[in-house]
Amino acid sequence: MQAIYEHSWRLHIKTGTILEEDLYGDYRVIGVEITQQVTRVEYKYRLFFYPIKERYPILAINLEKNAFVDKFGGGAYFLGIHDASAHYNMGIALEGKAEIDYDEFREAAWPLATARLKLDD
Repeated sequence: MQAIYEHSWRLHIKTGTILEEDLYGDYRVIGVEITQQVTRVEYKYRLFFYPIKERYPILAINLEKNAFVDKFGGGAYFLGIHDASAHYNMGIALEGKAEIDYDEFREAAWPLATARLKLDD
């Protein structure tokens, strides 16, 4: 398995606030509140999935703002996915909410992760 396509994850793990760290199936899951922005995409939370014996994530589910946010209304957050090959915008997260907390993000992100990794809920 290959590491995720996007490389700021190392800095986000190192400088962010770890909100969750657990094992799920064959994966170590780390949830992070991002405290330092280093790309044009503004991340609020990221959920990383590492194969248990690897030192890099193979999947990241993100709560993010990007250049299109004003087109859809201020405060809109998007769910994004990074895997080994690309970034995917999965659409507006919790439409109509200007702010989203970690539990709300995780609830929206978890089905995307389980589908990508072919895990049972």
